[in-house]
Amino acid sequence: MKNNLLDIDHLSQKAAFGIKLRDQNKFDEAKINFQELVFEYHNHWYPKFLLGSLETEYGNYENAIYLLEKSLELNPSNIDTYSNLGNCYEVTNNYQNLINLYSRIVILTNQEGDKKNHIKFMKKLADAYIQIGEIKNGISTYKKIIKLDPDDLPIYYELNELKAITLDKKLKNRIKKISKKKSKTYNQDVFINFLESKYERANKNYKKEFDFLKKAHNIILQRNKSSLHEAINQKVTKHRDLINHYSGSYEISILKNERESISPIFIVGLPRSGSTLLEKILLKGDTNLVPGEETGIIESILYKISPDNPVQTQINEITNLVIKEYEQRNLLNFKNKISFTDKSLGNFFCIGWVKKIFPNSKIINIKRDPMASFVSIFRSNLVYIPWAHNIYDICEQIDRYYKITNEWEKKYNIEIYHLEYENLINNFDEETKKLFSYCNLKWHSNLKKDTNDSDFVSKTRSKIQVREPIYSKVNLEYRELAKFFYQYAAKYDWYKEL
Repeated sequence: MKNNLLDIDHLSQKAAFGIKLRDQNKFDEAKINFQELVFEYHNHWYPKFLLGSLETEYGNYENAIYLLEKSLELNPSNIDTYSNLGNCYEVTNNYQNLINLYSRIVILTNQEGDKKNHIKFMKKLADAYIQIGEIKNGISTYKKIIKLDPDDLPIYYELNELKAITLDKKLKNRIKKISKKKSKTYNQDVFINFLESKYERANKNYKKEFDFLKKAHNIILQRNKSSLHEAINQKVTKHRDLINHYSGSYEISILKNERESISPIFIVGLPRSGSTLLEKILLKGDTNLVPGEETGIIESILYKISPDNPVQTQINEITNLVIKEYEQRNLLNFKNKISFTDKSLGNFFCIGWVKKIFPNSKIINIKRDPMASFVSIFRSNLVYIPWAHNIYDICEQIDRYYKITNEWEKKYNIEIYHLEYENLINNFDEETKKLFSYCNLKWHSNLKKDTNDSDFVSKTRSKIQVREPIYSKVNLEYRELAKFFYQYAAKYDWYKEL
């Protein structure tokens, strides 16, 4: 017994030291520490959990999954293992295992009476169902959450987006009751206003809709003002650096033939401009094209460029990291000619780099009336986009998008295919024929019908709308709300009065 206690004490101390190294961003030293622990305590779950979690920092998802699965076998009750393993399954698009994992932890937390984590993983399970198009299962799971917590307003919002509940008087009364509580949560405060804006939109009271939306975003801004402001400034600086660091003369020597053998498709643009629909259409043209959705790979790896050394000396390493990350996410396989789509919209900052790393890639800029994008962004809670909660910040981002896309095309002679969302909807066959010809994809006369199926993975806020049939004409209802943004947008070159 004494030796066992000493063993556990030694494990705890060494693990704590490894965690400290990790928190200091000394990942290589932390990895060695955790590897030693795995070898020394091969029958203990904790070292495998630590090493598996760290492997995700390296993007080594295959190793991470193996270690976290082994850790879970040894200790099937650790909540963090489920969270980290679930993230790995989602990144690698392993949705069957993801749903099985979340179903398992939902049962476990229910048995243990852990209501907080039970609801947390039910939400994750519901979201996973929605992402892969199992809408009925997603709705059913969301409704179970409502029974457990009738005041969970974000779930009512999701169910309304899914057209599973209507904005009736009963819900209206519940919202009013919650709004009067002094103890209401931050999320409740935000979604009181998002839901109220939906009521006003349904009643065509667009000024009141605008006021409620503005209040919802202001609550988000007030809580996160300094962090959002810092995130915006950092991104603007880093993105400008990406363009300043670029040169068309860079030579990349590694994997030249392999990189030239594939034609990945990169979709750039603004949020809420039809990018998810576009990706869904493109995937109908090639069975060897894998949906990457919003990976953020190029942007995040390019951030690692050191200003202290010539970029040419770093370009091969950067390229290797990019390729490795796509491979780890099961999006790229040179041997089997598997290529991918990537609709990380912020890649418009990286267009030159994309073409340098993947010479035969196709760049598609999905363009929509900027005021339509503006309205749709403001109507959404794009919580992970720091600039999406302030009208001025949205204007500035739209302006950067137009100027930088034009800079890549005019200054650096990068070929970009511009696709107007409105033209795509109004002239589907004509526009998709031209698009497929540009991408060397096979167009067929049933494309629109085939695109209307729900067999598609979507992780973005568009995951609900993209399940709906393609519109036969563009909906212009956004113009009613757009009127309240004119005073902010009128000074920009991209602004056009409707």
